[in-house]
Amino acid sequence: MISACERWLSEGNNTTGGEADQGIAERHRDLAEIRLVTGVEDFLDWLGEGRHCSPEGGLQRKDIAPVAAMIGLSVKGTHTKHDDAGHRVDLPALDRLFDDDVSAPPRQHPVMSMWEVPELTAWWQAMQAVGIFSRSGTRVLPDQGAELLRSTDELEVLDIQQEFLAVFVERFFAAEAEPFQRDDFFRSLAPPTIAAAAAELVAALSREEGEQQPQPSVQQHAGLFGLRARMLLRRLADVGLLRGQESAYSVPPGLRQAIVQGVLMTRDGHLAEADEDDAEE
Repeated sequence: MISACERWLSEGNNTTGGEADQGIAERHRDLAEIRLVTGVEDFLDWLGEGRHCSPEGGLQRKDIAPVAAMIGLSVKGTHTKHDDAGHRVDLPALDRLFDDDVSAPPRQHPVMSMWEVPELTAWWQAMQAVGIFSRSGTRVLPDQGAELLRSTDELEVLDIQQEFLAVFVERFFAAEAEPFQRDDFFRSLAPPTIAAAAAELVAALSREEGEQQPQPSVQQHAGLFGLRARMLLRRLADVGLLRGQESAYSVPPGLRQAIVQGVLMTRDGHLAEADEDDAEE
């Protein structure tokens, strides 16, 4: 999987002249079509000169609904715990693994914290990581990345958008891994799911939109981990990173380099330790 990513990235960088211009046009077109990217501009308009954040550095409950809507998520902050919350960070790890309500972004669900929504968490953390905003005490403020996004240099804008999407992919998988890290026994459950989902992303890189070639890794990762991986991919499709049917997703051409970088970051951050453990065994 990683060799395929590195090979694709190397081949993708060997473009000159008209091919390079075509690649820039593809990136501009495909990045402009997904709400994860276009929602950043809405976020900066909402942020203005700065806003108060929660003590943990996230959105205040009253701000969850309007900000989540910027990327197409219908969730709202609440002070009351609900049993039907879309993602419950207080669930035991095993319960979360079997949770049926994870196949799509939460719709009309009350949440007590933005950290209960993996897509929103990843989006927020990716914006902070690339400097679109920074935190100062209990306030978030526009940062240098916000200026870069409004640059007149098209390549500069595309580069930060690509970096942002790559971090989003890594942070999305980090949100999957985080609940399992609290218990030594369950710690080993996250890597197989993430590896299976990452393998699906790699398979989708070379598949053209509309192509019905099945995903072999879905069959290879049968059972619980394969099911969970397919749920994660469905969520990525819902936010625009994948197109097509569940049996044969494809990555829009202009997003492929960002996806590759995100998969490699995921490997380094969440799968390397598991690979070392397997090697020792």
